[in-house]
Amino acid sequence: MRPIAAHDLTAGLLLAATVLGAGLIEWLVRSRSTARGRTAPEWTFFVVIIVILACIAGAVVASLDRVASMPGGVWWPLIAGIALMMVGAGLRIWSVATLGRYFKLMVVIQDDHRVIDRGPYRHVRHPAYLGTCIYIVGLGLVASDWVALGVLLIPFTALFVMRIQVEERALLQALGGEYTLYMQRTARLVPGVY
Repeated sequence: MRPIAAHDLTAGLLLAATVLGAGLIEWLVRSRSTARGRTAPEWTFFVVIIVILACIAGAVVASLDRVASMPGGVWWPLIAGIALMMVGAGLRIWSVATLGRYFKLMVVIQDDHRVIDRGPYRHVRHPAYLGTCIYIVGLGLVASDWVALGVLLIPFTALFVMRIQVEERALLQALGGEYTLYMQRTARLVPGVY
């Protein structure tokens, strides 16, 4: 069965409002983030943009072609998906707000950089990425197709794992023991898993 958002005006508008809201949040985050300080090699940012576009295109094709439709009706994937999208966007906003001026889109070590271990950073070192992964799972549910969910989640997760390695190398080099202690008491992305 095709996703409800593809043929029901109310569902389509609800999804569009959620996606536009998240897009506005990302635009605001991007507009307040400037790269001042020592910048680590940043090839991942451009790769992420290409992968985002390819994943969305693949998910749309899988969803509309009904490759592996999810069972159980048309509304539950939309409602559960939008709820997860909102939770993911909320976690990302909370993470960015907690970092304050230390948040940058590019990997940047500032002169007075320090470990932030409050808010969502108390248990997870990269909660903004976790929020984005939750958002992507929600988007995959909205697509109502298991293949679409995989096409979105697997590449994004792989990219975040690579980017986390770049960030953590830069933070370990700059902050040394302070960051090592922080790493010992927190998970990278999902407590108890990774």
